[in-house]
This record gives sequence, C-alpha cells and structure tokens, in this order.
Amino acid sequence: MDDVRWETFEGTNFTVGRQLGRYWVRRLNACRKRCLVKTYRELLRETKWTKDYEYLYQTIRCEFPFLVRELEGMVKGTIDAGWKASFTSMFALSLGETDNYVLGCSTIAHHGAYEMILAHNEEYDPPDPLCYARVRLQGTSSF
Repeated sequence: MDDVRWETFEGTNFTVGRQLGRYWVRRLNACRKRCLVKTYRELLRETKWTKDYEYLYQTIRCEFPFLVRELEGMVKGTIDAGWKASFTSMFALSLGETDNYVLGCSTIAHHGAYEMILAHNEEYDPPDPLCYARVRLQGTSSF
C-alpha cells in the first residue's frame, strides 16, 4: 500500500480542526479536477444560513459542543491556508446534510483506546488514494 497517506492530527478540538482546515485546502489545491476546486471555494465563500441548518446547529451545539469547536478550527485553518471561509459554509459542508448537492466522499472511523483512526476516500478524484488519519484529542474524553 505504497500510495496510502497517513496524517496525524493532535491537540484540542479547535487545534485538530485548524490542522484539518489547512490539510483540506492543501489537498484540494493539489486536486486534478480544477472545476471541483472552484466549486469548493465557492461553497466555502457563499453558503447562506437556512432554517434547516439552525435546528441541526442547535442540536449539535447542545449535544456535541466539541464538534462546533472543531468546525471553528477548520474555518481558521482554511483561512490560514489562503481560502475564504465562514462558520456557516463549513457547517453546511461538514454537517449540514440538508443540501441536495453531494460531492461524493466516503469516510469510516474506528474509535480506539487512545486515538480515532479515520479512512477517507475521494470519489470525486478517483486517482487519489485513500487517506488515513490518526486523531488524538487532548483535554477531552469524548469524540
């Protein structure tokens, strides 16, 4: 499995999110399908908040506040990497699940004793291999 990429993300939810934001911008910038890069840039810049998002956001904020911190970190990391982004757009892309527009990725997670192992495949850019990540969160006992 020479073409498998392992990434490691460590820190608080915000720090891990920031690392993920920078990582995905680098990965998308390297994508061979330029129209897809343009689509993501537009989605991150222009997504409008809807009442469908509000209900989901309030539920996630109450039940899983650490996910909100991770998304805030992803926005910061995306901006650090040179793209425009907002919490609204990142929420819509990552958790919204209310849009008809699906870009086509698959992710699977395994919760281990000390870390979360994630595998992610980019179906929109088939020559890209699977990407694996080790995620170790500090200062929290929940995933």
